[in-house]
Amino acid sequence: MKLTYKTYAESAVKAEKKGNYLEAAKNWADAKRNTAVKKNIEYCQHRIDFCRKHHSRLKSMGLE
Repeated sequence: MKLTYKTYAESAVKAEKKGNYLEAAKNWADAKRNTAVKKNIEYCQHRIDFCRKHHSRLKSMGLE
């Protein structure tokens, strides 16, 4: 069964809310690969960048 953009995006949001930014970034990347809508692609990339940055910050602080 192929997962949809919506499924990946919802999983990414849940991961972000839990503070699991690395998992969220991976889900946003999967969502990005499963949409052809330019606005969605741009939004996913924004969220990927945000999540990676937060993951790096937490890791550098020894919190991840």
